[in-house]
Amino acid sequence: AHALSAGRHQITLECDGPDIRGSTDEIRSALTNLVTNAIRYTPEHGQIQLLWQMTEAGPKFSVRDNGIGISPNHISRLTERFYRVDKSR
Repeated sequence: AHALSAGRHQITLECDGPDIRGSTDEIRSALTNLVTNAIRYTPEHGQIQLLWQMTEAGPKFSVRDNGIGISPNHISRLTERFYRVDKSR
């Protein structure tokens, strides 16, 4: 995250979650996608907070930022394969 941001954002990490088992490549891909999007859509000097924590429902990774966000009408479709909010992509 720091390398991709190149100093343009304030990035923090809170990590008190458990170790997990699974495909390292798949887990890395999913988490990297979330972090990359935060960096891409957060304005310069913006804040990005990465959280890895244990919740009552189980392990949770979340990204909080002060970027532009996603319009509510797209939220329900975000997990569809190949879905893009920006139709030009």
